[in-house]
Amino acid sequence: MYEYFHVKVSAKSSFGLVTLDPDYRNIIDNAAKEGWRYVGFLPIMQTAHGAMLEYDLIFERGKA
Repeated sequence: MYEYFHVKVSAKSSFGLVTLDPDYRNIIDNAAKEGWRYVGFLPIMQTAHGAMLEYDLIFERGKA
């Protein structure tokens, strides 16, 4: 059995370019230090052209 947690991360859109929040790497590294494994992401908000503006990072770990 596993337990999961999600962290919402935003991207910025300017003049048609989308940039990710660079803190996502720190979020993944800190979660790993606490025993969580990064398993993927889900887009939460997208532009009409499909660019992600907000997404959830998903982490899991085994339940004790």
